Amino acid sequence: MEKHLPHSVEAECAVLGSLIIDPDAIGLVEPWLGPDDFYRDAHRTLYMAIIHLSARRTPADFITLCDALERDGKLTEIGGASYVTSLVNAVPTSSNVEYYARIVAHKALCRRLIQAAGQIAALAYAEAENAAEQAEQVIFNATQRQHGVREPVSVGTVLNDVLAPLTTSQETAGAITGVPSGLSHLDELTAGFQRTDLILLAGRPAMGKTALALTIARNAAISYGRSVLFFSVEMSRQQLLYRLLAMETKIDLARIWKRRLSEAEQARLIEVSGRILDASLHIDDMPSLTITAMRSAIRRFLTRHDLDLVVVDYLQKLTATYDTGKRYADRVQEVSEVARGLKQIAREFDVPVLSLAQLSRAVEMRADKIPQLSDLRDSGELEQEADLILFLHRDEYYAGYAPDGTSRSDRPGTADVIVAKYRNGPQSELRLGFAARETRFSTLGNDNNH
Repeated sequence: MEKHLPHSVEAECAVLGSLIIDPDAIGLVEPWLGPDDFYRDAHRTLYMAIIHLSARRTPADFITLCDALERDGKLTEIGGASYVTSLVNAVPTSSNVEYYARIVAHKALCRRLIQAAGQIAALAYAEAENAAEQAEQVIFNATQRQHGVREPVSVGTVLNDVLAPLTTSQETAGAITGVPSGLSHLDELTAGFQRTDLILLAGRPAMGKTALALTIARNAAISYGRSVLFFSVEMSRQQLLYRLLAMETKIDLARIWKRRLSEAEQARLIEVSGRILDASLHIDDMPSLTITAMRSAIRRFLTRHDLDLVVVDYLQKLTATYDTGKRYADRVQEVSEVARGLKQIAREFDVPVLSLAQLSRAVEMRADKIPQLSDLRDSGELEQEADLILFLHRDEYYAGYAPDGTSRSDRPGTADVIVAKYRNGPQSELRLGFAARETRFSTLGNDNNH
């Protein structure tokens, strides 16, 4: 028995008839019901005409609708004025228009899913290298309209939420309102990383970007009990765990890596492992990662865990693709799309996203080696999308070391964090302690603070 695509001509007629009876009802359905949701071509044409009239602030009643269709040469195509009359006569009231529209939208969703199933089957038969990832994108595109519509809200609706924390006792003044980094000077400046913000931590290679990002992830998860998801395209999960153990134990990373540990150091490793085991710090070390795959991974993660912070190491290692799965040919365009994608993830999942970024070699050409916004590599879109841009600079790296291993820098064991852009505050500069052998950052003057 042949199966027909899901549709309800009766519901489509009821929607159109309701809108002709009550033109103002278009505002109830138009934000989430599109012309392509209608199965019959004539109904799509009618619905589009109603939307166009509404956009011109012309009530789409029987007379204006027939006139508009006739002027466009489409009145006969949809069945003439008599068909419009039959639509009006099909419903006694417009009060159920949303119910009718939900039926139309659901049938349309089923048709899109059937079409998506065919596309996914074709991907599988073609044995596409990233078939699973493209399949998730196909499903996402098919169901995107079903996620609902966010209506504009009055400032009065938002006022109470914003005003409450501002008018509490002075004891809470300066409190951390976002995800704490555990680095007190940075937290004083930002009040923690805020939800929906994209934070870029940029620097040249060997500045310690991964170490600082892991320090922040460690502090948020272990010291403050937050849930952190760390995407590492640069390093494996084992390499990150070695670094995390060095941070926790303050043992030279090289000694851990080479397994040259004393009994006391081995005991210390076992002692700190409990803290790490209890932490909600999760690592995804997929070596080739796209924005689409990241979004899917976060969705899966949220089915099992809460999520407070996303860390990405690092931005230029990510790739972006068209809906077809094909990568962008232009690198600047691809990096721009990645930057937009990370900001969209921050907003979609209501979490701060801390992404590492590589700076161009232009830094090395300057005498002072101080990073600038123009050094952001591959795209000006990075500066545009980011809410907070931090540059990591270590004078010790450029000053070098004497033959006896001592630093030639007049600021050994430190790193500068330059706040180059901050939507919610001024540009500034912070200085942190950096123990290179333990790959550990800390607040100066407080070595117990990671």
